[in-house]
Order: sequence, then structure tokens, then C-alpha cells
Amino acid sequence: MAIYFDSSTLISLALTCNLPHLKEIKTLYDGDFVMTKTVHNETIDKAMRIERFKYEAYRLKSLLDDGVIIVKDDKQYAGRIKELMNLMNSCFYIRDRPLKLVQPGEVSIIPFAKKNDVLAIDERTTRFFIESPEELLDLLRHKLHTTRIVPDEGNLARVKREIGKLNVIRSTELALVAYEKGFVGNKNKDLFNGLLWALKLNGCAISSKEIRNYVNKYG
Repeated sequence: MAIYFDSSTLISLALTCNLPHLKEIKTLYDGDFVMTKTVHNETIDKAMRIERFKYEAYRLKSLLDDGVIIVKDDKQYAGRIKELMNLMNSCFYIRDRPLKLVQPGEVSIIPFAKKNDVLAIDERTTRFFIESPEELLDLLRHKLHTTRIVPDEGNLARVKREIGKLNVIRSTELALVAYEKGFVGNKNKDLFNGLLWALKLNGCAISSKEIRNYVNKYG
């Protein structure tokens, strides 16, 4: 069972200094950690050309150099990735214009995933497309502060058929493993709360209510 990482999850982990914990988690996990070539381009190749993100890019590259994460070429799925991205970006409209909701890096991991594989995605919209596309309309209306969004029900149903049932996690689930195994320090609720809030504030779509539930259950 492989875990396929999209850009959002790797960026959240990088910005919160949690990338080293992936190396520790990998020693416990009997499966591959994978990024696609498209995700590599977004999180390493492009990031290394931007001073603000260069250090995180080098830290992520070190995980590839150490064999913690492997890269898979997604050229074979280029047509499928483009088709899925166009379909997902044609599901909702404002004033007859489609909302562009997903990017290549997020979509590129979907064709690789088999039934028992896992997708690590922090970005909320992409996760909803996979887990519950019927709830996306309310999410978008809340996020964009407008009720003028019109769904294309036919395209939404097609997305659901095309993607099927896939397992999705966030960086928070990986952080929970790191916390429970003692990789982030001695266990205490305040530490765990801080860890989850750091991920939330750096891109992981987790609500404050979810954080409270996590801390009360596992802290």
C-alpha cells in the first residue's frame, strides 16, 4: 500500500519542520512514499528558483536522496490527468464562467492510486472532490462568500464515477503518528495542539473543532 503525496501536504510538512518525521515514519511503514514528477516540479524544481522556498525544497530533496520518497514519472497518465483536471474545473460556474479549483500537482496523483493506496492531500477542495463532491457547493459558497455559484450536476456525477472510492489523509494524520511514536518530543496535549495548529496555519485544511477533537482523543 503506497502513500501518494500531493504538493499541498509536502509544503505543509516542510513549512512546519515536520519533513524529518517522514523518514522516521517510513521505518514503520511497509509501503512506498511516492510523489509524481509533476509534484516534484512544483515542490522542488520551481521552489529552488524562489529564495523564499529554496530551503524547504532542499530539505524535501534530501528525502528523495535518502530514498524515503520515490518519484514516479506521470507522462503515461498525461492525457488522463488533463481530462480529470478539465472535468473537475468544469463542475462549478459563476456568471457562466467555470471555477478553476484544482491544479496539475493535486490531480496527478489520482490516476496512480489503486484501491488500497492512500492519497495525502491537505487542500480541502481536492479532498472534497474525492470524498464527497456533493458537499462541495456549500463549501465553495462559504469560502467565496457568494450564493451565485451554479453546479454542473452532470460533471459532478461524472467526477464521482471517474475517481471512485479512494483513501485520503492529511498531514495531520501523519503528525498524529509522529506524535504517538514520540518523534516530536515527549507527549503532552499542549505540544500536540501546537503541532496541529502549525499545520493548519501553513496550509492544512483542518478546522479548530477537529483540532480540539484530536487533542481530546489523542493528546
